Amino acid sequence: MAHNKILDWACAYKGGSPTYSYRIGVADGLVAMARREKKRELEEVRRKELDMVAAREREEAMERQRVLDRLTSLPSPDDSSDADSYCSDSMSDFFGPTDIKPENGSEGKADFNEADESVIDLTGDIEESIEKFIKKDSQSTDLVGIPPFVKPEPSSNTLAPVKSESTALSSLWASEMQLTRFRATSEQVADDFLKEHDIKLRHSKRRSVAARDSNAYQQGWIDSKNIDFHQKRLHSS
Repeated sequence: MAHNKILDWACAYKGGSPTYSYRIGVADGLVAMARREKKRELEEVRRKELDMVAAREREEAMERQRVLDRLTSLPSPDDSSDADSYCSDSMSDFFGPTDIKPENGSEGKADFNEADESVIDLTGDIEESIEKFIKKDSQSTDLVGIPPFVKPEPSSNTLAPVKSESTALSSLWASEMQLTRFRATSEQVADDFLKEHDIKLRHSKRRSVAARDSNAYQQGWIDSKNIDFHQKRLHSS
């Protein structure tokens, strides 16, 4: 494809030197473009790897911050012990000292009324007494005054899970190793093709190539940018 285009474009020049210089300009332009693209592709792959590492480090830092936030939101053991001691002191102040002796020698007597209906009579029918006690206790309980259970709202300090940032770059390779392996595989495929079709490449003595017409050479370099090697090849039906 590129060879046919170069021949067609070179037909616009008259004479051997301008035509030859134009072809050299196109060839040198294609080589320079291939080297730039190869370098750019490698830089994009390396940049993609660095972005993936940075995103992973940010995710780990956020996870550590979430753990620290959860730990700081928990009450400390000192606060709970102080609260328990405060409750015990309040109870002792409310009920008074426990070392007060009863008056009139009433120590050791039962402090309840035998005629009270809430007392279970062990001498009578035990089951009937228990049923009366439970029924009376359930009637005296005020269930309306109990506040309904309210589900606590999540704290605003809790960070929402952060999704990993997608580093969508133009490069199709996930790592530099993958790109290197692809290039090695491509070279192996080309060598297998040459062996299959019994094509032998000859390494002749390199000749010095010089463009005698600078204007034609520069135009060929410019026209080389119009050749697209990435377009799909059309197959005849």
